[in-house]
Amino acid sequence: MVVVSRHEVVEGHLASECWFLYESSFGVLVTRSPCRQSYTREEFFAAMSTPHVQKFIAECEGRLVGLGIKTNDLRHVSWINPEYFEAKYPEQYAKGAGYMQGVATTEGVHVQAAIALVRACISDVPPGGLCLFDFSTTCNPLMPRLAERASRGLVEGPPRELDTQSYWMMQRCEE
Repeated sequence: MVVVSRHEVVEGHLASECWFLYESSFGVLVTRSPCRQSYTREEFFAAMSTPHVQKFIAECEGRLVGLGIKTNDLRHVSWINPEYFEAKYPEQYAKGAGYMQGVATTEGVHVQAAIALVRACISDVPPGGLCLFDFSTTCNPLMPRLAERASRGLVEGPPRELDTQSYWMMQRCEE
């Protein structure tokens, strides 16, 4: 059974274990995505040491099996535009917003841990507030279905995609 606990600060050996898990989940994106979609090592350990970013640790039989990273202050997410949410969803934004910056799991309990982590992150958002996240389908093509399943009973209606970003490449002709 997966048990999730919430932490303000994660340090020492546990932070190193979390980095290994995070890197094993998101490291593949370095060569598969044209845009950086994960923390650098320095950014990761900075996030682990600040209470502005909430950490959710999933354990199964005393061993680390998952990590969820979330903030309730969108100003702490450099790639998110808080003004967009404030303008588009003013009533909900005024109640609070939570942004999940990553969900990483180990093999074997992947689905169970991911669902538990997403539910914990959603439950940590103030009632009536916005639950936000982005993900790479390159890294985890099942995440949209997992998020929908995990959010049942916690959110109003199904999750909605806000935007899609595409990357294009052209090679100039040889002269």
